[in-house]
Amino acid sequence: MRHIKLHKESIANENILRFYGITKIETVLEYADNGTLKTYLSKRFNKLNWNEKYQLSFQLASAVAFLHECDVIHRVLHADNVLIHQKKIKYQRQVTHQKYSV
Repeated sequence: MRHIKLHKESIANENILRFYGITKIETVLEYADNGTLKTYLSKRFNKLNWNEKYQLSFQLASAVAFLHECDVIHRVLHADNVLIHQKKIKYQRQVTHQKYSV
């Protein structure tokens, strides 16, 4: 239950996937049109120029820095928890708030 409360906290950042709610069977999150970072890079890495690669890296670093500023710690950070929507990073946060021992 605490995890749901944490996700519902109003953490607003353009590079963090928005949490809309939960149903009986699924979590409802913001849509990401290009899937995971892992899939996106495996298909497009050689087609991206260095500026585009830099932007993706910068956006991910910014998302994690923003979470840290909000006293939120990411739990599992890997390419399958990072989604891409319209060529922008959308970090799917699985986090623990520093105030809680989850």
